[in-house]
Amino acid sequence: MPLNHISEIKGLENLEKLEWLNLENNRITEIKGLDSLKKLEMLNLSYNGISEIKGLDSLENLEKLMLDYNYILEVKDIKHLKNLAELFFEGNEFDNIDENELPSKDCEVIF
Repeated sequence: MPLNHISEIKGLENLEKLEWLNLENNRITEIKGLDSLKKLEMLNLSYNGISEIKGLDSLENLEKLMLDYNYILEVKDIKHLKNLAELFFEGNEFDNIDENELPSKDCEVIF
């Protein structure tokens, strides 16, 4: 659903089996409305207006998270995502990432 001028993530409650969700290039400013997507493996929220990483608590199967070109200043609240293998942060406002905030040392981070 890229380029749809979506400003809020909603209406996904009945998509429990969804594995990939692409919401890049929209107007999303807050990560929320994903609680029922427990099987989600890939989430693309690049090119939005997100400034804080939160709302990912139930996404334990997430393997790939794309948050390129948002307004994120700090990486936190992702340590519980034990299956996360790829994390994309290109074009955000920080210079480095505290490895203690990552779910595993094997997680590939691109920024």
